[in-house]
Amino acid sequence: MDLLFLLDSPVALTIFAITIITSLMAFQNSDLMYKFILNPSRMISNRDFGPFFTSGLIHANWSHLLFNMITFYYFAFPLEQMMGPVKFFLLYVISLVIASAPDVYRHRDNPGYNALGASGAISAVLLSMVLYYPEMKLAFIFFPIPIPGWLFALLYMGYSYWASRNSNDNIGHSAHLWGGIAGIVLTTIMSPQVALNFVYWVIDKVS
Repeated sequence: MDLLFLLDSPVALTIFAITIITSLMAFQNSDLMYKFILNPSRMISNRDFGPFFTSGLIHANWSHLLFNMITFYYFAFPLEQMMGPVKFFLLYVISLVIASAPDVYRHRDNPGYNALGASGAISAVLLSMVLYYPEMKLAFIFFPIPIPGWLFALLYMGYSYWASRNSNDNIGHSAHLWGGIAGIVLTTIMSPQVALNFVYWVIDKVS
């Protein structure tokens, strides 16, 4: 992507820049990390729901930031140009809340639970792109063989569902799952023709 292409996606570019800058600042500033991180118990007791949004602007470490921003770079910028800036902004911001809401409820009485990172909203971006282009080829570091977008979406959502119920690692699988669901639902609501075209595509493939 060249600079002009990036400038054609002003919302994505702004989120991209702010997320990188804020994450780098939080790496060096524990007070900022504490203020922005999503801690359900503290949020509810303080009636402060800002971390639904601010937690998506910080990351745990360099690898966490790098992976999320590479994914954002390749999918968010073209998605904004297809959806338009207003729809893209709504998709991203609302997905931040939806992706985290189940964990906020589940861990509302657990003061030791914290969550951070943009991966829930980025999952929404990725699944929205699949609705637009189900046959696009996707490959990632952990799975370098290109596969169709629709197949990746099925595998990704299936694994996120399984891992959210069975995994004990520090990855926010529930946020990935609910972020992906949010991406599908919000794209369908805001761009119903895109969802309808996807349904027609599926019918054509199975008929």
